[in-house]
Amino acid sequence: MAARVSLRSIVDAMYSQSEMARSYLNRVTGELIYIGYDELLAAETGEHESLCDPDVLELAKKMLAEEDNYVLLPDQYMINEYQIMERFAMSLPNPVLSDKVLSVMRGRGAFHRFKDIIANLRLEQDWYDYLEREFKEIAIDWCEEHNIEYKDE
Repeated sequence: MAARVSLRSIVDAMYSQSEMARSYLNRVTGELIYIGYDELLAAETGEHESLCDPDVLELAKKMLAEEDNYVLLPDQYMINEYQIMERFAMSLPNPVLSDKVLSVMRGRGAFHRFKDIIANLRLEQDWYDYLEREFKEIAIDWCEEHNIEYKDE
C-alpha cells in the first residue's frame, strides 16, 4: 500500500530543486529524497564513487535498483517560475503596477529585476503568498497525475 504524503513536504522539496540535484518521492514509503547528479551518475556508472558522500551514493544506488518506486518531483522546468511571475504581475489589481512589473521582466536579469521591483513596491509578501499557492497547486496536480495520495496539512 502506498503511503500518504504531506503536501507541505512536497512543496518544500520543490523549493529545493536545482540544476545540480533533484528531489524524488518513494511511492511506497512516502520518503522524499534529495540526490545530486554526481551521485546519480556515480551510481549508474560506478565511476567517481570515491568523490561522493557514501550515504547519498548508497541511496542513489537503491533508487536506481527500485526505480519504479521513485518519482521525480516537479523541477524548475516543470514549475516555470517565470510564467508564475508573469501571472502574478497580471493578477495585480492596479493596471499601472501590473504593467510596471511586467516591463522589468524582459531580457537578461529578469528574475533579479522582478525581485527588486516587488521589494520597491512593497509587494514581497503578496508575491510569496502567490508563489506558495502556485507551488501547492502544482504539487496537487503532480500528485493526481502520479496517483499519489496526499494530505493537506
